[in-house]
Amino acid sequence: MAFHLVDWDGDCTGIDTCTISMSKAKKVMANFAAATTLTTEKSGNGNGVITSAPSGISCGADCSENYVQGSQINLAAAPDVNSIFAGWSGGGCSGIGSCTVTMDAAKSVTTTFTLKPVDPLFEAGVVGVVE
Repeated sequence: MAFHLVDWDGDCTGIDTCTISMSKAKKVMANFAAATTLTTEKSGNGNGVITSAPSGISCGADCSENYVQGSQINLAAAPDVNSIFAGWSGGGCSGIGSCTVTMDAAKSVTTTFTLKPVDPLFEAGVVGVVE
């Protein structure tokens, strides 16, 4: 089982790094919670990036992250200029709407990107007047 830092307590507060100055005795506690893994993957002939809120996933490069059990993770899909977002599947997400994953177990979500259709006349350089 994996664990995720939730926050700091005592003489250090916050969520990320704890830095203290040792001018006297200090008490610092790190609070951890059980975590499960959310994995994202891309499919289709297009391309794009999947991101998460809270942060952690930016797939392109980082396609999985451990999140505190019970948390809700919102995924967003950003197709590149020549692609279209075609939908979600897995992890409780489907279709082209929003994707919110409840981390009650390890989950996997697939995002499909397809290439935009090409207008054959535009691609061939045909110029004309439409009346």
